[in-house]
Amino acid sequence: MSLKRVVEQSTVRSRLNLLLQSVVRPRPPADVRVMRSVHRNRAGLLGTAVDYALRFELGRRCPHALEERWVAYGSLAALPGELITQTGSSSPWELGARILQDAERVIRAYRRLTTVGAKDLQAMAEAALSVSALDLVCRAPFNSYTWNEDFARVDPREVDKVRRMLEHAPLDEFTTQGGLLNPTFGRYSRAVGGADADLIADGTLFEIKTTQEARVTLEHLRQLRGYFLLTRAMRRDDPRVPPISNLGIYFPRYGFTWRFAAQVLTSNPAFDEMEAWFFQRIMGGRALPVRFMEMRSVRDWLKSRPRKFGPRPDSIGSTLPEEELRGILINRFANKRPRKAKKRTGVRKRSVKKTR
Repeated sequence: MSLKRVVEQSTVRSRLNLLLQSVVRPRPPADVRVMRSVHRNRAGLLGTAVDYALRFELGRRCPHALEERWVAYGSLAALPGELITQTGSSSPWELGARILQDAERVIRAYRRLTTVGAKDLQAMAEAALSVSALDLVCRAPFNSYTWNEDFARVDPREVDKVRRMLEHAPLDEFTTQGGLLNPTFGRYSRAVGGADADLIADGTLFEIKTTQEARVTLEHLRQLRGYFLLTRAMRRDDPRVPPISNLGIYFPRYGFTWRFAAQVLTSNPAFDEMEAWFFQRIMGGRALPVRFMEMRSVRDWLKSRPRKFGPRPDSIGSTLPEEELRGILINRFANKRPRKAKKRTGVRKRSVKKTR
């Protein structure tokens, strides 16, 4: 179960709301959006692409920052080796491996640049969008009914949206020499479905939200509070995790950043009891082995060799029968199954007009 679902359970939600009463939420900013609207079926993809784009840009500016490996690499374990469609057979695994290789090549070249031009920024945005499609495949089970060979296609309009949101981002606030890009929380992440935060910069834990409105809701605060608890627990296992003094939310569609002091939460008398109860609930009394963060600096990543993928393993294949795989070439983001043809129960009689 993901962290978002855990904090939205009725018992957890009620306890977290009691601690969040002391947090003064800001008013939404004026309607000065960087970008207006997003297609509903592509909103999740665009939000993930902005996360990756910020991560790539901050990695270029801060080569000493620690970085977790891309979640999109896990999609190769979910993509089948062969899929039968109307046009023949395709290999989602080989397509995903090729996308990752091309994206890593682009990001390696991008992070070595001292000055960035318009074409460089556009190439980085395209790589972020293609990697985001694989990221969503990794977070959600592979569904052959929504598979399309163009699932990782790059729309020029979406590339422009990512580029514009990155240009209006307050990158100076996020730039730090000791930050963590996309940090995970070891054994605690495994307990809540592989939770990972967006950014830790200068002791501030940031959550990036590409919502229609720049409104800080209780749902956002509960999720941010969950990441804060996971960070505190991970810091006891791994000293590389910096102490968190502030919590913040960034809305890239508005270029609006809001933060508050973590002391507002920790000074509550019921904080320690709530923290112990939270981990007792998610861990369930299990003593998972300590696992350190699989992180390395961006500079070390640039010195390493690019990841290479061999030929598709023969052991990877689709688990669905062949009759269910035929005729299901549908847009991946529509998330719909093919409609079955309706059976006719009888012949409808046509009305005949009487003529005189």
